[in-house]
Amino acid sequence: MVERSKINNMDAIKSILQLINKSLAGELPLDQLYVLWPEELAHDKFFDTIYKDVESVVEHYPAKVTSIFGSEDPDKYFKRSFEYRVLLSDKELIQQIINENLELNSDLLLLKRIKLIDSNNKSVDSK
Repeated sequence: MVERSKINNMDAIKSILQLINKSLAGELPLDQLYVLWPEELAHDKFFDTIYKDVESVVEHYPAKVTSIFGSEDPDKYFKRSFEYRVLLSDKELIQQIINENLELNSDLLLLKRIKLIDSNNKSVDSK
């Protein structure tokens, strides 16, 4: 039998994936992030890091990019930003947690996240 807390956490993790998708699309207002972030994962080191990544994107992009580049396509610059790539890496890792039922060990997930971000940045930089 699956533990009840594991089921609840998986629902919370799926809701985080939805928030990441909304923020990548520029469809997540900051106040909605504060309300919708799963409280049960708020004190976890790994998920706190993901929260800060989402919050940073929602607070600063693409509005900041628009103010810098004016009428040029802000989406183009946003998608080339480091913050965008970090959030894509976060999304990829959250999908792995869901699809592969990865162990929810914050320290291991943080290490995996760093490696994934580094790998994704190298592949983008080499293009």
